[in-house]
Amino acid sequence: MKVHLHAKKIVTNRTHSSVIGSVLNKPTYLFNGSYHKNRSIWTETLQDRGVKWLEPEEAIGLVEKSWLDKLLPNFLKNSWKVKQVFLSLQKVPQ
Repeated sequence: MKVHLHAKKIVTNRTHSSVIGSVLNKPTYLFNGSYHKNRSIWTETLQDRGVKWLEPEEAIGLVEKSWLDKLLPNFLKNSWKVKQVFLSLQKVPQ
């Protein structure tokens, strides 16, 4: 919840994050992921709450990579410990 509260916008394939974004009145974008019901949930409820639907390739342009993220190789970026350090450097509350 803290991460969502401090976000400027939410770009996600997770329905829970999109619901939180809509409740917080944050610019929120939902796209399909491994959960096949995202589109139906968006159509029935989230669309009316201001959540925008994206195709996955459209979502790539909405997420800005920081300079540090661009420098790290993928095996380091996917490490849980590195992600925690990265979030703390961005001053995201944990």
